[in-house]
Amino acid sequence: MNVLCEKKETDLNVSSTLEANNIALAAASSSNTSVPSSTSSPSPMKRSAPEYEPTDADDDVDTLKRSKRTPSSSSTHSTLSNPDGNQVEEITNGEDEISKNELESVTSDPTSNYDPSPLPSSSQIDDDEDSSEMLYRLASMKSTSSNQRIIIIKCIAVIVCLILGMDIDDETSQSDDDNSFKGVPIENLTNILQNAPKLSNMEHIMDTNHTFMIKPYKYNVNNPTEPEPNNVRYIDKWDFDHIKMPCSETIEHCTGRDWQILCLEQLLNEVCKIYTPEDRAHFLSDVLLNIITLALKVNEICGQPPPLLKIGSNRAVTMSQLQCASLLSCAFFCLFPRRHEQQPGSEYETYQNPNFNTIFFGSRHGSSPWKLEKLKSILHYFTRITQKMPIGVLSFRRYCLPKSCTPEWGNSSNTLCKIHLTKNKTIEDMHGFLQVDFANKYIGGGVMNHGCVQEEIRFVICPEMLLSLLLCEVMEPQECIFLTGCERFSSYKGYSTTYKWLDNYDDPTPRDEWGRRLCHVVAIDAICFNNPAMQWNGKYVRRELLKAYSAFRVPAGEKKLLEGNVAGIATGNWGCGAFRGDKQLKAIIQLMAASEAERPLIYITYHDRVLVDTFSKLYDYLIQKDARVKDLYKYLAEYSQIETNLDIFDYILTTPMASEKLVTTNKNTTNNTTSDETNIESSTITTKQNDDKDS
Repeated sequence: MNVLCEKKETDLNVSSTLEANNIALAAASSSNTSVPSSTSSPSPMKRSAPEYEPTDADDDVDTLKRSKRTPSSSSTHSTLSNPDGNQVEEITNGEDEISKNELESVTSDPTSNYDPSPLPSSSQIDDDEDSSEMLYRLASMKSTSSNQRIIIIKCIAVIVCLILGMDIDDETSQSDDDNSFKGVPIENLTNILQNAPKLSNMEHIMDTNHTFMIKPYKYNVNNPTEPEPNNVRYIDKWDFDHIKMPCSETIEHCTGRDWQILCLEQLLNEVCKIYTPEDRAHFLSDVLLNIITLALKVNEICGQPPPLLKIGSNRAVTMSQLQCASLLSCAFFCLFPRRHEQQPGSEYETYQNPNFNTIFFGSRHGSSPWKLEKLKSILHYFTRITQKMPIGVLSFRRYCLPKSCTPEWGNSSNTLCKIHLTKNKTIEDMHGFLQVDFANKYIGGGVMNHGCVQEEIRFVICPEMLLSLLLCEVMEPQECIFLTGCERFSSYKGYSTTYKWLDNYDDPTPRDEWGRRLCHVVAIDAICFNNPAMQWNGKYVRRELLKAYSAFRVPAGEKKLLEGNVAGIATGNWGCGAFRGDKQLKAIIQLMAASEAERPLIYITYHDRVLVDTFSKLYDYLIQKDARVKDLYKYLAEYSQIETNLDIFDYILTTPMASEKLVTTNKNTTNNTTSDETNIESSTITTKQNDDKDS
């Protein structure tokens, strides 16, 4: 890149290409700190399916109305036996295991066939068109100016918010919080800041599935020291179980590509619009030089390649924040080989591309404003670590729920957990609780592209989470990914197309004994439904229950160490945006999963006061009726079989529980039996009297 050779000149401009191969060679030799400029023209970027699969949002405006559910002709009925003696029918499609082909027929990718066509007429707009698709089309219209597009998008957002009874607020700001809530006060719920988990010393961890890239380390809050890499000299592992590192001696000539970086160029060159002249000069003279240094020294800093967290592996990796920064610096220069090759049958078909080429990629007519703001948030992270490298530790863990631990939902007698409902908070504000990332099955979703909803925003304000794109394979239905200790570096406002980097954020979260921030995040992916009515099918309800429970469950041994004081779960409208999930159904599913895991639930509706009120009313009713997890499961099973205009909340409120029906049935049976016995006795007496009379 030209900028590396000319960084001392005052009129420095960002080159439009990155010569990644030259930097890779420089990293291998660690002797050449300058990189010659590229003279080749940039090659077009190839779009791959995993990168462009949409991420779901906690509050994308969902314009879909739940259609009446009628059993499809291809569905079969299975009968669930219950301990009460009654039976409940539910729709299934054969086996409970969902095949990949079947899942593809249910799901869809709203952005994979995107066509920036002119604004359609009202007669051309499908009632079932997702709002995010519509807004994305409007944002890219060529027939209108950028200002006109922004006005149109904001008008649509206001109209939809009014229809759904949501607060009209396009800027996510903690200052708007009125502290209103329903349910249990949040201070009455256990969190890890009050009751930090007890950790074994690193040297006592004998789990072969847990890789420590640092020497045994114990954090001293009064005198923190930098964790040391495990290996003084780099030990390479070029295989299918580890990251293929750019500093490897066996690296082949596979990184010699020119990437377009028009988005980065626009960010830095539009002085006074996005970056001030001082910020631009600081980035080019100091920050960029530090990124280069971190990339060139990746072999010294890391000492070994991290393991891949593959499907079903139950693996974990723990590293220092410095090691994470070095790996992200390599991704900045697109140095990880083959990761952009994600065609069917390729080595990384089931992985995300962690290299920054896709977020750098832009149009010569200008990149989307929110993509520039995302990139600005990531560059702020590099600015912060240039000023002062944080001293701490991170862990990434993949967890696969054993089949033997799958709950029998129709038989569960667990009582409902405590719940706290609020509308003005954000999940990242719920310090000390397990925070849910509404993830794409390819973790990170569209963070490196145009995606800018719950998961993507979390990853750009906490850029250390981006390392999970390098480590993690696609998630299976019974899997989740834990990200522990990731620090937050930025504050923001807005959401989706209105997202803006706001300011620096100094994370006050304390650290545990290993030096990790007491910030625990779990990534779970919901099903993206092509036909929203299919989500009521028993098979898909069970899949979502399994996914949520895999993230919420605490192993018995860990629960014993915590003496039952398990931290609550901060979540919200999981899968209810671009993935077309029903908010009420997802609320019930997560309530069931949290209750089965015996953990309190903090449910954030993102300005949806109607959902707060209706969910609170339903919860109070269920508590009054002493409802159990199995009762909710039976309600869902019954509801999937009927045609009704009632939503699921109203259906539950107006329908007796199965256990109540059984009591009523038994009472009627008893009354009928008593009546029959009385009639028989009366008949016997009458007959005897007649016999005596005849005698």
